[in-house]
Amino acid sequence: QVDHFRYYSSEASLPLGGPANLGVRHGSNRVDLAWDAVPNADSYAVYAAAGNAQLVHVATTVSPTYTDLTAANGVSYRYAVAAIKGGQQGV
Repeated sequence: QVDHFRYYSSEASLPLGGPANLGVRHGSNRVDLAWDAVPNADSYAVYAAAGNAQLVHVATTVSPTYTDLTAANGVSYRYAVAAIKGGQQGV
């Protein structure tokens, strides 16, 4: 049984992979993120969560960087980034 199947007519239409080498620097009430650019990506979706909360979309950026100015000192955060091309989010 096949649960899910997609046909891609060319390599250019394949879903994008996830950004690699996500780096994080933190300062007073800020977190700076940077990652390797994904070839052919139009933009990136950034997700964040405090502690063990569910990740939520916090920003879309065309640059492979993002600064979270809402981060509070003393709180642990998790981040995830997904590449976007043609309105379709990669893995």
